[in-house]
Amino acid sequence: KIPPPPLEGIETVASVLSISDDLVFNCLVDIFRIDVKALATSKEESEEILLIKESNGREFIRGGKVKEVFFLPNGDYWQVKNGNRIMVHTFTRNITSCMAYL
Repeated sequence: KIPPPPLEGIETVASVLSISDDLVFNCLVDIFRIDVKALATSKEESEEILLIKESNGREFIRGGKVKEVFFLPNGDYWQVKNGNRIMVHTFTRNITSCMAYL
């Protein structure tokens, strides 16, 4: 069963894909965690809708199970770990992936 989007204006990878084979869908959820990866049209929009900032400086992601928030135009994403937001840029991620093969 496809989980609904976490909030209005935000989709997850799972909610935008149309996969008719339950086994394939379950594999994508189990292996690639497509149900916890949110999609947004911009960094600013994603932060406005999903980011919670507490007065003590700690940050959280609104929307239940969302763990990573991807946004256009380059597929960069942000996540929150231990109350701190972490930005991951596509260029950095690709360089890190390439370094693994050296």
